[in-house]
Amino acid sequence: EEGTWYERRDTVVNKILSQAPDVIGIQEASQGWLKDAKGKSISLSQFEDLEDRLGSPYKVTNSHRNNCVKSTTPTGCVYKDQGASQGTRIFYNSKTVKLIKQGSRQLSEVKASANDRYVAWAVFEDLKTSRRFFFADTHLEHAADSSGQTTYHQLRITQTRELLETVKENNPDKLPTFIVGDLNSSKRTTPSNGPYDTIVAAGYVDPLGNYYQSTTTAKNATVERRINTNYASYNGFKRRPPSTTWLTAANIDYIFTSPGTKVLEWETSVDLDAKGDFLGQIPSDHNLIRTTVQLPKSNN
Repeated sequence: EEGTWYERRDTVVNKILSQAPDVIGIQEASQGWLKDAKGKSISLSQFEDLEDRLGSPYKVTNSHRNNCVKSTTPTGCVYKDQGASQGTRIFYNSKTVKLIKQGSRQLSEVKASANDRYVAWAVFEDLKTSRRFFFADTHLEHAADSSGQTTYHQLRITQTRELLETVKENNPDKLPTFIVGDLNSSKRTTPSNGPYDTIVAAGYVDPLGNYYQSTTTAKNATVERRINTNYASYNGFKRRPPSTTWLTAANIDYIFTSPGTKVLEWETSVDLDAKGDFLGQIPSDHNLIRTTVQLPKSNN
């Protein structure tokens, strides 16, 4: 069922626009050049193509492809921190929020040949209320085969600690904060959901209360209305997306908030027919997750 980017991109764009997000964390929107129908590289990356197709008023917080003096290509790269974060990108609606500042940090890895992982961050100002907030987006290392599970479990915890350090360093005013992304770890992961536990231990809130091994009890949940939270955030391009009888499925994608944030709604967005199968083209192997929140007053 998996389609190419060219086959899926209109569906991805329509899915995002249908939700009209103010800010969205994207993962795996490659900085590499796309190819035309003949397989020839064209000077356009996937995240740039997504930005173009979303159109005004949507913008990306950082337009650099690579952390090089010449950031358009990694060929002959002379390193320079341009704030680029490979496929981990933050998009925002410039009619509803104003970008104040942004940046990124590369996270630890086990081996140099691994795909680089980043946290991208930004400070925004809500144009209606003039309240500012901090937004961080990440994509942690994926699970290894059975021989490397312990190593990669610990790596994801290390990467999470680096993420939290990045938030703390760049948010001295302690603005209301959102941490989003694919943590590649769920409440069913063994020996634990390390990234989740690390973020919650740092004082952040999971609005779903989707704690380790939970089934029906939403411990410490703050969300007021749930929509399709029984569907997992990862669907694997299955025509019938995985779901559960639990109140909340075992997600690997998350939205955490700082304490005091009112979460009015959480939706795991799936467009299904009467049989419970995806309608038309499946946009991604992950389902879009969305929250509607009310910002608390910041400490400014």
